[in-house]
Amino acid sequence: MIAFDEQHGITFPTISGIQGGGTTICNTYGIGAFPTVILMAPDHSIIIQDLWPINNTENIISELEAHGIAQHACDGPSNTLLSISPQTQSVHTSEVFNTEVQIADVENLGSFEIELHYDPSLIQANVVELGDFLGSSGRQIFPLLNTIDNSNGIIEFAVSTLGPNPPGPDGNGGLLNIEWMATDNLPNDIMTQIDLERAQLTEPNGELIEHSWQNASIEISSCFTYDFDCDCDVDIVDITMATYTYASSVGDGIYNTIYDQDNDGDIDIVDITMLTYNYGWSCGKAF
Repeated sequence: MIAFDEQHGITFPTISGIQGGGTTICNTYGIGAFPTVILMAPDHSIIIQDLWPINNTENIISELEAHGIAQHACDGPSNTLLSISPQTQSVHTSEVFNTEVQIADVENLGSFEIELHYDPSLIQANVVELGDFLGSSGRQIFPLLNTIDNSNGIIEFAVSTLGPNPPGPDGNGGLLNIEWMATDNLPNDIMTQIDLERAQLTEPNGELIEHSWQNASIEISSCFTYDFDCDCDVDIVDITMATYTYASSVGDGIYNTIYDQDNDGDIDIVDITMLTYNYGWSCGKAF
């Protein structure tokens, strides 16, 4: 199938009959010829099993309109972007870390409502605070909702502004600042996500602002980089383990890459200084 698509320049999705499950789909939906146009409702129920004959586009348009689907002009793509910064971040178990919900290329922002989802078994939200951007044009802030549900992994935040003047802010900025903590006792390194599950942006008069969004990925290491014995602190044991290999390099019997923090092939003063700088760290402690 791949070779056929490449040979004939086919770019739309295709599947093979047996290996790709195409035959099963045809049998399930009663597809006996190609093309077959099936009209399905949002609840996945089939409204028209086989729209035929199709002599021209008006055949399709009339059927769609008969079922309440109206034609309208397509708006141009929106440049406004919601994102979680940083897009990717590496943390360790019990580490406190921060993310920011940012907006880019917006005009006349008057309010926003955001719902974030996350895996509460891996990360917990500590604090959610409004960023500086919404009030940066001088509009009066009117908070509506700020809830953290660490049982189900949901943050809900809503805020508006009051009055017609001045206009809302334009451009780029921070909407929310969120402090998190990675959970402890993970048996292995793991990747998780913070998802912008739902968002609404409006101008001061309530007109919706179209936008796109990007989620964030968090890589959680089972142990802190300098907690070599993985006992939830950086203490004299960790320093002793590293200094035992001091002045060794690749090929020496005592050299170990875990202590070579700058990955330059030897254990030198740079590696030891990076370790001693983190002396006193413990799980749950911002450092």
